Amino acid sequence: MWFGVILLAVACYQVCIHFAEPRLLPIKHIKLSGECERIDEHTIKAHTMHYVRGFFSTDVMRLKRKLLKVPFVEDVSVKRIWPDTLLVTLEEQHFVALWGEDAMVSSKGEVSSLPEIDKKLPVFKGPEGQAALMVQQYNEITKLIEPLHLTIKELDLNNRRSWQMQLSNNIKVIMGRKELSQKVETLKTVYPRLKKRHGVNIEAIDLRYPNGICVHPK
Repeated sequence: MWFGVILLAVACYQVCIHFAEPRLLPIKHIKLSGECERIDEHTIKAHTMHYVRGFFSTDVMRLKRKLLKVPFVEDVSVKRIWPDTLLVTLEEQHFVALWGEDAMVSSKGEVSSLPEIDKKLPVFKGPEGQAALMVQQYNEITKLIEPLHLTIKELDLNNRRSWQMQLSNNIKVIMGRKELSQKVETLKTVYPRLKKRHGVNIEAIDLRYPNGICVHPK
C-alpha cells in the first residue's frame, strides 16, 4: 500500500513538473481591462510580460503584487483564460482632494505627489498622517449636507484635532473636536432658515456651542 502511495505521489509530481514547463501551453495573449486615465498601459504590459510563463507556471499572485506597485494602480486582478490568455483587470486610484501644492489624496487616504494635480478637487489641510481620517470625515459630511445642495470646498484639521470646513458657497463652518455628525445634522436643520433670513450675508457658522450656534455676518 505504501509503495502505491509513493508511486502515485511521484506520478503526480511528474505531471506537475510537466505542466509547469513554460513551453507547454504558453500565454499568447494578454488582455487589459478597466478604465484607466493615469495608469501607463505600456508599463503594465512590460511588467506582465516579464512575469508571464506558461499557462500553469505563471505565478499570478506574484504578478499581482508587482502590478500593485505601479503608480496609480488601486487594485488589480489577474485571471487565466483557457487556453492561452491572461486577463489583467485594473482599478485606478480615485483622488478625492488636494493635499499641499503638489499632492492629491486617494479615496483610501493615500497621499501621492504628482506633477499634475486636479485643481477642481476640494482642499484638505491637516497634520501629516491624517489623510485617511480626513477622507472618512469628508465622506460622512458630504452625505449629510447633500440635501442642502452644498459641497465641501475645503476641509481643515488642526493639531488640536479641531475641525472646520468651507462650503461651496464660501461659508466657513466651525465644528470643533467632538460630535461632528451631530453638529452637521444641526447645520442641516438650521441652514435653510439662516439662508432665508440672511441670504448671502453669512461669513461663518460656529457649531461649537452645546445649546445653540453662532452666525457671523459679512
